[in-house]
Amino acid sequence: MSQIPQDSLNLPVRVLYVEDEPALLLTWREILRKHGYQVTTAASVEQAKELMNTNKFEVLLSDFHISREGDGLAVASAFKKANPDGVTIILTGYPDIDGALSLVHAHIDTYLVKPAEVKDVIDTIDRYVLEHRSAHTPHHHSLEDVLRGESASIQEEWLKQVRANAQLAAIKISNRERLDHLPEILREVSEPGKQAHEHKLEAARKHGAIRRRQGYTVGDLAEESRLLRRTIFLVLQRNLMEVNFSQVFPDLLKVTDSLEAQLKESLLAYVNHKKAA
Repeated sequence: MSQIPQDSLNLPVRVLYVEDEPALLLTWREILRKHGYQVTTAASVEQAKELMNTNKFEVLLSDFHISREGDGLAVASAFKKANPDGVTIILTGYPDIDGALSLVHAHIDTYLVKPAEVKDVIDTIDRYVLEHRSAHTPHHHSLEDVLRGESASIQEEWLKQVRANAQLAAIKISNRERLDHLPEILREVSEPGKQAHEHKLEAARKHGAIRRRQGYTVGDLAEESRLLRRTIFLVLQRNLMEVNFSQVFPDLLKVTDSLEAQLKESLLAYVNHKKAA
């Protein structure tokens, strides 16, 4: 099996896996994660496109037929627009010549016939990613770019840390309720260079009021914010090779200031909501 050199290429490989069959989605997600990939899954064309709008991926691994026949090509087309240097791999159960030609004309990098062996899938991903990474000079991004591209990963990792925290896990609300505020707050944090106008802090205010109704304490709010800050820093550390290093510390300061502004507004809204109640 081919291996991607970790000292010269940035790992982990970000994979978007699209499959509408729940059992396959769960099985392959775990297989890919066990092989070291950073995996995000989608069960529909619409969900896949939404993820592409907020995250950057290196590999698309998609079924040829999702909701409708051949709509994997629509996913692949959207993926190439959002990730021009990305690798597109289609899984198809019909290895006929017409189907193969349609994939070639759709600018698919390669396709695998279902049921695909694990080794074949892993070898194909590694080989194509290695070729693409070797052919393209790495770009240095701002921390804001990295945060926007890692939004889904930050939310997933933050939720894991909250679940593992006895203080916060004791508050019985759903995962959706825990995450409800996070996309908006991350959008604010990913634009730390811009002034935090009143309307841009609205998500933080709503968050504070909602947490008050859900039974959080002031300490719970602070702990939740600490875990978010820790998660963001860990994700940034993981992507350090992609960042413009000369701007790392100024950008980190801006990110920290933005997180503190978010917490302040949440706490004020929490207190005001309590007084109104």
